[in-house]
Amino acid sequence: MVAPTDAKLHWTSADLESFPDTGDRCEIIGGDLYVTRAPHARHQKVGLLALSGAAASRF
Repeated sequence: MVAPTDAKLHWTSADLESFPDTGDRCEIIGGDLYVTRAPHARHQKVGLLALSGAAASRF
């Protein structure tokens, strides 16, 4: 359980630099931290197949 606080946490680029490199995408926007998981290998493969198909259909 997380205890509620009145003080809002404001993230900085110095905080971001101290994070371990997990492969996740971390962004700070307006002092708020956003973390997005790294794409799964299958997702990457489907994207590459889609791009290669789109490129092939142009020629």
